[in-house]
Amino acid sequence: MSLSDFMPKTPEPEAKEFTELKVEDITRILSKTIKHDEVNKAITFLCYLLNYTSEDQLNLAFIAESSTGKSYIPLEVSQFFPEEDIVLVGYATPSSFFHDMGLEDKERGIKTINLHQKILIFLDQPHDVLLQRLRPLLSHDRKTILIKITDKAEGRGFSTRNIEIIGFPTTVFCSANPAMDTQEQTRQLLLSPEASEEKILEAIGLMSEKLSDREKYRLEIQQDLERRMLSERVVEVQRAHITQILIQTDDMNYLKERFLKSHPRLLPRHQRDFPRLVGLIKSLALLNFQNRQKTEWHRIIANRMDVEEGLKLYSMVSDANETGLTPEIYEMWKKVIKPNMKKQGLLKKEIHALYLKIYKKVLNSKRLDMILNAIVSSGLLREETDFNDARLKRYYDAQETHTIDVMTFKYEPDLDSKRFPIVWVHFGRKKYFIGYCGYRKLPFCLTFNMINVLIFQQLLIDKTGCEEETRCINIECPFNRTDVKKWGKKWKILETFRNLKPEFFGLSEDDLKEPKVIYLTVERKRRNK
Repeated sequence: MSLSDFMPKTPEPEAKEFTELKVEDITRILSKTIKHDEVNKAITFLCYLLNYTSEDQLNLAFIAESSTGKSYIPLEVSQFFPEEDIVLVGYATPSSFFHDMGLEDKERGIKTINLHQKILIFLDQPHDVLLQRLRPLLSHDRKTILIKITDKAEGRGFSTRNIEIIGFPTTVFCSANPAMDTQEQTRQLLLSPEASEEKILEAIGLMSEKLSDREKYRLEIQQDLERRMLSERVVEVQRAHITQILIQTDDMNYLKERFLKSHPRLLPRHQRDFPRLVGLIKSLALLNFQNRQKTEWHRIIANRMDVEEGLKLYSMVSDANETGLTPEIYEMWKKVIKPNMKKQGLLKKEIHALYLKIYKKVLNSKRLDMILNAIVSSGLLREETDFNDARLKRYYDAQETHTIDVMTFKYEPDLDSKRFPIVWVHFGRKKYFIGYCGYRKLPFCLTFNMINVLIFQQLLIDKTGCEEETRCINIECPFNRTDVKKWGKKWKILETFRNLKPEFFGLSEDDLKEPKVIYLTVERKRRNK
């Protein structure tokens, strides 16, 4: 017996009863310090809340241009969570992150970093190299992961250090650089803050209140009853020690059916998208855990309302995420590039002008390059060298199946001399040019020489014959005078091309009415096969 046994026991604080909260309630409470960004702040809060489960943590990435609030949202939402669970990292190289954290276990010769139920917020990271080192952790491969890094030895050379990472944290990665590897894209939920004038106007109003009297503003925020209620609910969730959120078979079948219906063509990345959708549903159930059915081992059961709310919230960011783009870039693709795509593609200067016209602001060239590279990597755009100037790049809709006219000559038909247009088709890795005769609508020439393409724009046919009659590969033409024997072995190669009708390349008779050059990619040729 000790003195402490006779002292009165401090009773455990009783759990408070809370009313049901929905997504709109979360956004309303957070709107007092975060203007607009309804979807972003709701998803951020729910992902933070999911941190207090056994292994359902999610990863977020805020990718957007400077001054849009990509780090402001994660920081503001973190104020509702205990400080000991938040780990802020302003900037970290891949090695410094492991050096600065954890405890040394001298007996095992290993350094242990416990990240269980920690919220890691990486602010303004210039690149994703650190995330590449943390790939097994982000994908929840195992709860305990051994990472080996190199370090300078006491004498000369380098030595290997063993780092043991324990637990699944919630990670938030903030960066202005959209150039992220596909492996990192699929491991995170990509978000972008809004940049509308309405949001900026309200944000300036909020800043004016804060800057005019910081103490008054801070006191008003601290005394706000709804914010205090939400903070208390987070604490109650933490104290409840909910290990798992279960989804009943009927609800899971319904969820799976809705997901498959909206994804008729399944891709490998959907194996990571679906768990994120399930994670949002579980977080909504965890938010209202006192009103959910409880089972043994600190588990609760989500209901159909959680499923519907989660589906609605996920649908607002699913299109961009499943394309591999941030919402900011995906919006630019939908508003600026796709609606204004021309048959001959778009140059960078044209995209610059369209962006200025729609958004009323200038987009610098460096960021435009990063955005276009991201869209090309996603498969929505195709980048090709400009036909007239090799220094320029043209961008085409990669999903369009029609041919791309990149050069059109001025053509005035001369009926007296019976001139017929020549249409050149450029295709294949070896850059063949096939010339189609406007008279027979069949190939008459195969060349690698661009000069021939520029010179021969029309064919003259009169009573004496055709000006290309001795070199024409279309031997069925009545004007043909080609000596096949002179071609020798080359004729076998030409035979594979001379019977290619315009339909093989998706061309119609209307495409052969005037001289032009039509550029076809290798992929287009294969599709027509």
